[in-house]
Amino acid sequence: MSLTYQWLADGNRITGATSPGYVLTAAELGKRIKVRVTGSKTGYSAVTATSAATAAVAKGTLAAGTPSISGTVKVGSTLTAGPGAWSPQPDGFAYQWLRDGSPAAGATGTTYVLQPADLGGTISVVVTGSKTGYEPAVKTSAATAAVAAGSLTTATPTISGTAKVGQTLSAATGTWGPAPVTLAYQWLRAGVAITGATKATYVLQAADVGKAMSVKVTGKKTGYTTVSKTSAVTAKVANGTLTSPTPTIKGTAKVGKTLTVTTGTWGPQPVTLKYQWFRSGTAIAKATSATYKLVSKDKGKVITVKVTGSKSGFTTVTKASAATKKVAK
Repeated sequence: MSLTYQWLADGNRITGATSPGYVLTAAELGKRIKVRVTGSKTGYSAVTATSAATAAVAKGTLAAGTPSISGTVKVGSTLTAGPGAWSPQPDGFAYQWLRDGSPAAGATGTTYVLQPADLGGTISVVVTGSKTGYEPAVKTSAATAAVAAGSLTTATPTISGTAKVGQTLSAATGTWGPAPVTLAYQWLRAGVAITGATKATYVLQAADVGKAMSVKVTGKKTGYTTVSKTSAVTAKVANGTLTSPTPTIKGTAKVGKTLTVTTGTWGPQPVTLKYQWFRSGTAIAKATSATYKLVSKDKGKVITVKVTGSKSGFTTVTKASAATKKVAK
């Protein structure tokens, strides 16, 4: 005898379903299944019999794989979820990353960048597989090790400016990341921290003369290891150069009259100024004030004055005025 088969869903033929066995598909969900068998034999009339119907077809069950996590468990690093091997293969997967077992807000992709809030916690991922005609399946990965502090991207600072008292040195930090990174500065004199010198710029002082300068930059960011980088040293700091205008003399060049020197503005303030008056090029004894009263010895002579400026850390400078007219009686 020859037997043929036809499977039915709610009484309707299922196209191509003509084998003794039939694997139910999503199209049959909620329907009742029967099978119709036809027997035939030469010399006999063919006979068809139909089975009783099954219960309504329920959703299938996915065999879930075991999710895995790859990547470095460190703030700032990226973790990647692998769904594992599922059967049958789902139509798609959904992901939810967990921090210490609780959902991390917005972390629903196949990858997750570890945040400062993750520091010290463990990370796992929930994978949900879905397929038409099947109940969704949910599987959670094993937890990672505790999340370690991240590593900042750093740069070695550089110093610009002239290594000379009174000049300003500036620190260039380079690029630190991931931004934003809080940077702090400490200027060093021959390797020793200078009290209060904690800005991006530093004005060289008298105490710096003969010393090489450097700057240490420290980067901080929540969830990351604090890092300090120190620049190369400058040349040894030289004495500064005073601003030194040429003095002028005011007053009448006549015996008995008083001459006064106008120094102009020396800098940087304060600068200590000293005076020496001259009679036709010869220093006048005890004439070391900002004023000089002409005496009979000055008659017929020209008068000049030299102003000497001094300041710690700066090169001492002397400037001479132009001569007066010859002193009259």
